[in-house]
Amino acid sequence: MTNEAVRSDLTDEALEALHQTALNAVRNRAGQLNELLAADAASSAIERLVKEVEDGHVIRDREAYVKKAAQDWVDAPLNLTTENLKDLHQAALGGARAVGGRLALLVAEDAANTAISKMVDRIYDGVEIKNPAAYVRAAARNWTLTYIKAVNKLLPVDLGDIPHGAGVLRREGDLADMDPGDVVVVTEMRKLREMVFRCTVSLLDKRDADILRALRSDEQLSVAQLAARFDFDPDAFTRHRYLIERVSHYAYDSLMHPKLMPETRKHFAYCLEQRVGEPDSGIETRIGQALEWLRSHFSDKPTAYPETTHSMLLTAWRNNRPGPGRPSINAKARRRLLAAAAEYVLLEEDARPDEEQDGFRDDYEVVRSVRRALGMDAPSSGHTFYSLSGE
Repeated sequence: MTNEAVRSDLTDEALEALHQTALNAVRNRAGQLNELLAADAASSAIERLVKEVEDGHVIRDREAYVKKAAQDWVDAPLNLTTENLKDLHQAALGGARAVGGRLALLVAEDAANTAISKMVDRIYDGVEIKNPAAYVRAAARNWTLTYIKAVNKLLPVDLGDIPHGAGVLRREGDLADMDPGDVVVVTEMRKLREMVFRCTVSLLDKRDADILRALRSDEQLSVAQLAARFDFDPDAFTRHRYLIERVSHYAYDSLMHPKLMPETRKHFAYCLEQRVGEPDSGIETRIGQALEWLRSHFSDKPTAYPETTHSMLLTAWRNNRPGPGRPSINAKARRRLLAAAAEYVLLEEDARPDEEQDGFRDDYEVVRSVRRALGMDAPSSGHTFYSLSGE
């Protein structure tokens, strides 16, 4: 350590603590790439801090400085600047619209945001994307096809059961001339979009939820305006925005899992929405209560659903339980999603009352869909894997 650094109050002990802070700032964001680059990112952040101090600059919040410096160092290879993201966004929009039809046009913006967010997710996991434009174009097209297919599975729906019917659509102006069948599909699609949005909010802290609301609002503010509103540099806001969009994957992928029946989806969405404002400190307790409830039904059911659900929830929690340091947006969202799954398990009167013969099948499907959303394996109901649970 240089004498200048010591004279500037950067002692070895202080620098060691700041290095750990920078290290945690990267590791807590999760993903293979972050884990691999954390040490180099932390060293780079400390070097930048020492240089700034030696050059006579006053760094009032050194912890915040090294956190941002380390994260910026990792983010640099992503090249997620405002300018090149505009090109990627247009490519993704083109992929969604290529599906054809008015429904594809309706969800094109969601598809584009999801595609870019998925690309970021892959890069953080260490996957090299050689042609980002082609990747997001294909991802947006596939998402649009899957989304429309999921909505069509919900039909038929009685048009008379839709609150305010086509009038809601006509006020938006773009779907006024649709035939009644298309109106039903679009209305159901919007219901699902609103449900996913509300559930995504439940997985975010208040400020990030406010950012998501601003991104989805009718104001259509520019990146610069949004960055200023939330006190971000424009390029930093762009990167942060896609970390938030990444969380929406968890809500969408778990709620839209093809095995979830509509009634199960409704109850699970309720459990997610009830998480808003709930402290994370109680999550482990609720997970434990759900596991105990499942254990209490191991022997009184003719199927393996309680046992398999228990094993899946237990191993998912062990892989996502809190570690040292401040948790990332991603880590908090994953734990909150598991907490909602635990709340569903604890509902005795859910889509299938637990006391029925097959009463835990829906609990199994919910936990399975959450594991899928988190990128974890999800065995069929005929398998148990006690060896993974350590019990």
